Formats: sequence, structure tokens, C-alpha cells
Amino acid sequence: MKRSLWRLCQSRDKAAASSAYQGVVCEADAASVASQDVFKVISDGSACRLRSFIKKNRSGLSKVDELNATPLHHAAEAGQIELMQLIIDDSSSEVLNVMDSSGNTPLHWATRKNQIESVSLLLSRGANPNILNSNMMAPLHMAIQSLHNEIVKVLVQHSSTDVNLEGEAGNTPIIVACYKSNSEALTLLIENGGKICKPNKTGCMPIHAAAFSGAKACMEILLKKGEELGHSAKTHINFTNNGKCSPLHLAVQSGDLEMIKMCIEFGAQIDLKQNEKCTALHFAATQGATEIVKLMMSSYAGEESIIDAVDGNKETLLHRTALFDHYELAEYLISMGANIDSVDTEGRSPLLLATSCASWKIVNLLLSKGANVSLKDHLGRNFLHLTVLQPGGLQHLNEKFLQVHYGRINTCQRLIRDMKDTRLLNEGDKKGMTPLHLAAQNGHEKVVQFLLKRGALFL
Repeated sequence: MKRSLWRLCQSRDKAAASSAYQGVVCEADAASVASQDVFKVISDGSACRLRSFIKKNRSGLSKVDELNATPLHHAAEAGQIELMQLIIDDSSSEVLNVMDSSGNTPLHWATRKNQIESVSLLLSRGANPNILNSNMMAPLHMAIQSLHNEIVKVLVQHSSTDVNLEGEAGNTPIIVACYKSNSEALTLLIENGGKICKPNKTGCMPIHAAAFSGAKACMEILLKKGEELGHSAKTHINFTNNGKCSPLHLAVQSGDLEMIKMCIEFGAQIDLKQNEKCTALHFAATQGATEIVKLMMSSYAGEESIIDAVDGNKETLLHRTALFDHYELAEYLISMGANIDSVDTEGRSPLLLATSCASWKIVNLLLSKGANVSLKDHLGRNFLHLTVLQPGGLQHLNEKFLQVHYGRINTCQRLIRDMKDTRLLNEGDKKGMTPLHLAAQNGHEKVVQFLLKRGALFL
């Protein structure tokens, strides 16, 4: 018993001696510390040295670095809790919300580095969690985007935090969670008052963000919560933004096949048109997304045919494939009965549009399927007019087409009746064969005579 008491006394004496020693060191070191840069003192992480600094140079706590950041910013970022307490205790309350050159407060800095204790301390001492930085992000937006969900939990449970605060483009924390596919944060936000139907400045709601990002878990959470609030899944999945785009439109834009399937399963309208009268199918056709188009075509249950649905320019899906030479998709659409001679508001058939865009695979496909080569656009230009405008235009055409069409006097006359540019008549194919060569080679005397009269030359 005596030995135990002796050991206890020894231990207390050592602790007291150590404390006294540290105090002596701090006092001895005070002069040198006071002359040091405050940020060096903070980076050292010694509470003793910071106390000495404050004792000799309290005004140094108001110093800022090249980023306009204060000592508290740096201590918060490093998770130096004791140093943070010393700084806060010896400063005015304004220190909690001082912004650096990018508008970031110490709370932003702590959040960025996932310093949970720093965040908790700052909030407990009165830091404002709703300050937006230069990127229009509050600490909550930042935590969600960085997947720092423990900090998200601390923030949303704090009484001062606005869980529906609008940030960049009016995006709420819930919208950010959906864009980042952060389903854990989404759940925390909903549990703490987050609104699932609050739109941003473009009218996009969380469900649009989830669809665009392929955030399937977020989509399920939103639809389930929506039903609890009285929005059926079918209604919710067809909400539109300011441009009248539905979640399906945005899912197609991002090209996520599984998300598209999910939208369709919950009742997305495939024939729904946005402001420019485009369906999600038009978006997919522009991308050449054959599998997506096939999925939507097979899922469509509307009464009206959708294969030839037109947008605001009266362009069909086939027109859209012609823009970027999406051969496989064009072939599929034609096999499904697409009208190959439908014309848009400028009088362009898919063939004319494909030719003007130099989409030669589509051009030859349409020619092989019997597209009308005599149609003219709103400027009176037919297929061959547009062909000659492209570098080496005729060289890209299937030889069989030229042989067939330049062997038919009536067709030939229709094609070049109004032609004033003789370059077309003398443009050679890949072998240097002009229309005149082809007609002569195949014994089409009337065509030869006609071409010569129109200005064709023997080259």
C-alpha cells in the first residue's frame, strides 16, 4: 500500500515537473515565437507556442496570407482543434466567417479537407454554414460534392443550416447530391427537410439531375419519396424543366442505357416533346445511339406512329441520322418503315440533308433504297447540285447509281434541267469518269447528246 502511494506521488511529481518544464520552455521561447510568422506557428501545431505568440503578439491573429486566409482557416483545414479554440477565444466573433480571396470561410476549408471535428467546433462556436463562396457553394454543397458524408450529417443536423440553400445555377444540396450520385447524402437531406421538387434556375428538379447523371439509387429514393408526397411515379418521371425536357430526354443525352430503361419502366413518355419539338428519340438519333433507339421503339405503346415523328424543323429521326452519317441507325430506321423522302421546313429530304453534310454512307444507303433524287430544297437545289458543292462530291457516290441514273434520259433531264453550273456535268468519279463518260460507256446515246447540249465536255 505504501509502495502504491509512493508510486502515485512520484507520478504526480513527474507530471507537475513536466508541466512546469513546458511552462518554462514556453516562457523562454516566447520572445522568439512572437517574432515568428503566425502561419509558421500554426503549421507547427503546438498549442504552447501559439499561446506564447498570442501573449506577445495578439494582433498577429488578424494577419492574412497570399490567399487572404486567416490563421483560423489554416488551423481548421489541418484539424488543429486546440489551436482553433485558442484563436477563437482570443478573437472577435467575426473571425469565424472571414472569407479568403475565393469567398471561402474557415468552415469551407475544414469541409474541403474532411475535418469533421473542425466543422463541429466551428458550428458550435457560431460559424455561419450558409455563406456561399465565389463558386456559389456553401460548405454543404461542397461536402456533398466531395462525398464527405460525415460532414454532410453534421451540417444538416445543425439548426442554422439551410438544407435547401440555392447555389450555382440555383442548384439545391439535393440537386447536387443527385448530380454526384450521392444517395447517402440525398437520404440525409430528405430526412432533415430537403425538398425533392425544388427546381434550379433552368427548371431542372432533382429527378432531372438523377436521370442525367445515371444516379439510379437516387432515382429510386426520389420516386419513393415523391409517392409519399402524392406524386405518382408516372407523373414524377415526366416532370419537365424550363425547356420542356423530361428526365428521359436528359437520360438519353447522357447515353446511360440502364437509366433510360429505368425511366421507361416507371412510365416515361417516349413521344413527349421539348421546346424544339424534339422527342427523346430525336436526341438518340442525333447521337447515332442505335441500341437506345431500338429500346425506345420497342417500348413505345402510343397510338400514333413514332418512326416519322418530326421536330420543330420537321426533321424526322432519319434526318437526324443524316446529319452525322449514322449508317447503322439509318439502316435500322429504314427497315422499320421510315419515310425516306420526308422533307423538313427547308425542303430537304434525308438524302438532300445527308449530301449537304457530306454523310456519304447515308447518301449511298438512301440511293440504294430508292430515295427520290429529283426533290429540291427551298433554294431549288437537287441532290446533284448539293453533291457538286462538296469536294470531290461525285467520287463518293456508288458507281452503280451513276450508271443507272445517267442511263435514263428522263431522269437525267429532271436532275439537271435547271443546272447552271457546268462543273457538275464534268465532275469525275473515283476513276475520273464524268457523267458523260458513264453515259457513253453504257451506250446511252440520247443521254450523251443531252449532256453535250447542256455543256458537258470530253475530258
